[in-house]
Amino acid sequence: MGMPDGVTTSTRKAGRRPVVFVVVVVIVSILGALIIGEANIGHADKDWKLIGGLLYYQVIDPSVHEVVDDPRLLFRLRPGSQTPDGRVHVNSLGYRGHEVAVEKPADTFRIIVLGGSNVYGVNVTDEQSWPAQLERELNEGQGGFEVWNGGVPAYVGSQSARQAEIALETFEPDLLILALTNTGAPAFLHGAPFAPFFEKYPEFWDLLFFEPASFLGFADLPKLRRTLLRKSRFYRFYYAGMMSRRGLDWTKNKEFENTNVAAIHRLARAARQADVGVCFFLFPGRPASVKARYTAGLGVPVFHLSAEGMTEEFAAIHPPPRVMRWYGHEIAKFLRAEALVGP
Repeated sequence: MGMPDGVTTSTRKAGRRPVVFVVVVVIVSILGALIIGEANIGHADKDWKLIGGLLYYQVIDPSVHEVVDDPRLLFRLRPGSQTPDGRVHVNSLGYRGHEVAVEKPADTFRIIVLGGSNVYGVNVTDEQSWPAQLERELNEGQGGFEVWNGGVPAYVGSQSARQAEIALETFEPDLLILALTNTGAPAFLHGAPFAPFFEKYPEFWDLLFFEPASFLGFADLPKLRRTLLRKSRFYRFYYAGMMSRRGLDWTKNKEFENTNVAAIHRLARAARQADVGVCFFLFPGRPASVKARYTAGLGVPVFHLSAEGMTEEFAAIHPPPRVMRWYGHEIAKFLRAEALVGP
């Protein structure tokens, strides 16, 4: 069939040019807007500020804490530090309290206690914390016991397990006491940069953005989604905003608790293989459900301290010194009854 009268090939090409031009202009405009948006978000750190609002933070005694480049710890007590009021001292090995030697003295039974703020001892002095009270109780009339306070505020099971692994490799403990104080998601150190963890350890994106958003079809392409989250500030700004609008944050990822339980189980097995004693401690405020999940199938002694019939302060997560003394007395009795320490 011939062309209509008056229509030539050059005329048809000329008719396409405006359409092509419009498409090019639209594409260039979109790309320009994305570049400008990327630059604007990056200049004001809008993405990181929005992400920061989705995280959880440790705020107790910040002067004696520091960030550590370990994705399983995130932060620790800063060796050789102390609080401005002199209430807390961290020794050169990163444990709360007086100096101790790396090499265990002869005829010494070394106990390392690990856990969160209940072990650390919030609002009490070094000697008033319950690990110090336990050391005093065990040494009465006998001697030869060291009890190290490895409590770090906000530590969850996976962090305490990592700290215990380091202790097993380095400090020759005879007994590990794992206090199951906190559950769920780990905290970041308040006021310290968190972005380096996401930049260096890509798995953190999956832990934060655990419910994928459908955006340009990338929800079904996890590798591409992770790459965009790492490389595009505009994309992660969108993602963080979506999470915030849906009321989702770091602490709502249930996978963290599975990780905590698995880490504690691995640690308990590793300690027993190394012929190091292990026991679990739950302060009175912890529900029995925590004990069941963390300790099931391990055959590890568990001491769930009861404050039944006592005043509220005995069940508090941060009790006063007199309750810490009671802790020390009751835990010493339990350890002896279970033959975890000498008579």
